[in-house]
Amino acid sequence: MEIDTATLVEAEAEVVQLQRAFLLAALGLSSFIFGSKVDPSDFTRCVKKPLGMWMSVFVSVLLSPLVAYILNLVFKLEVSAGIALLVTSCCPAGNLSPIFAYYTQSDICLCLSVIVLSTLMSVGMIPLGMFICSNAYKELDLTVIPNTLIVINLFVNMGSITMGMVFRSYKEKWADRFVKAFSNVPLLVILAMIIIVRIKLPLSLHVAVKDVFAVLLYLVIVLCGTYLTGLLVGQDHETCRAMALCSANKSIMLALTILHASFTGEVLVNTLPIPTFFLIEYSLVGLVMSGVYQLYYYYNFSSLTSLLGNLQQGTPV
Repeated sequence: MEIDTATLVEAEAEVVQLQRAFLLAALGLSSFIFGSKVDPSDFTRCVKKPLGMWMSVFVSVLLSPLVAYILNLVFKLEVSAGIALLVTSCCPAGNLSPIFAYYTQSDICLCLSVIVLSTLMSVGMIPLGMFICSNAYKELDLTVIPNTLIVINLFVNMGSITMGMVFRSYKEKWADRFVKAFSNVPLLVILAMIIIVRIKLPLSLHVAVKDVFAVLLYLVIVLCGTYLTGLLVGQDHETCRAMALCSANKSIMLALTILHASFTGEVLVNTLPIPTFFLIEYSLVGLVMSGVYQLYYYYNFSSLTSLLGNLQQGTPV
């Protein structure tokens, strides 16, 4: 792969700023929109029954990197792809899970809580994850941990959630309509970012098939594993769906920032596709889950409506 170094460095600088701006905007929008769907009593419920929340944090912070590490060994990923997957898995929960929690009628408050808690813990857990990664790959030399961005991420997240809750406290019906109308906007922001980055840096989506499959398998393992674990410890399906969604989602903004700070030139370009495909594949999996749930819900609701209609008319069923 031959690359014009000067052009690459210039495009790289633009891409760094562009991705941060888009992902920060998506974070703020998602937090505000779905903060408008919850109120303080929802967070009180999470605190009183914290098992699902803390299990999700545990999976997101500790077990996810282990899954990524095992997949690296199984698929024998190239160094750049392996490093990118490990770095991404070490990051806190991302901001897309509330979107799919909303579409699958899952616990949005649990998703928001896990995002905040895992981001708080990432100040200590990301360095630990980077230490593990550097032992797995001697080529990895991560000297910059984005503590400033973690703090910004946290303030944007908590501030936007708070503003959403205030909005709901004054105009609950308006808040419900607002969420219904704009729930997909953060996904559109992400889509716009991917398209623009692809135009500015075409190599940002060049990836081997086994790398794409490794990311997909990572998501499936974390989603299914967390969901089944939730069921085993007595959580309801609504909580289990939320646990799975927020455990599998990762802060791509922090992952990309770590990679940008650690690598340059062709090496950086070779690490970029994994976080980007992680974002794409998580979004696609979330959309499939949402579609399947909506069909299931519609079928059951239609069957129930038909049954009630027949009972009212005295028609045998």
